[in-house]
Amino acid sequence: MAGRLEFAIADTTSAERHPTRLAIEPVAEHRDCFIANVPNGNVTLHALALGVAPGHVSMQTEAGSSGNTTIAGGGQIEMVTLDSLALRDVDLIKIDCEGYEENVLRGARDTLFQWKPVVIVEQKRDMAARFGLKPQGAVEWLRARGYVVAKEMSGDYVMVPS
Repeated sequence: MAGRLEFAIADTTSAERHPTRLAIEPVAEHRDCFIANVPNGNVTLHALALGVAPGHVSMQTEAGSSGNTTIAGGGQIEMVTLDSLALRDVDLIKIDCEGYEENVLRGARDTLFQWKPVVIVEQKRDMAARFGLKPQGAVEWLRARGYVVAKEMSGDYVMVPS
């Protein structure tokens, strides 16, 4: 979570209505950028990666790009499932992890079932194939669990429970 949408959410959502806001970012440089751009401290930032199962991973950033960062095998960064965080009253989840979105969702199965949040998920440029996943796998996985596409914007899908 480190794009313009996330900054807008962090800056404009009511702390009274949404007292818990968290961001997950495994890359130290991206966390530094996030902290510099969300100075009011109303978001808890976790130095973790999310996936389908716990473990440890490394991250690789494409040369010349600050945003195209992907999981690159084993390493020192802790990976957890979203479910393991035992979040409560979840109303929005945004996932943008360069093709790994379906695996993050699979690790959020209980959270999605219990809270039925709106999910914004990126599905662009066949990025999922690098992880052996279908190009639209995250969208298909959510559809199979009763979600529908409310809006699609340039490969970002806003999905809501039906």
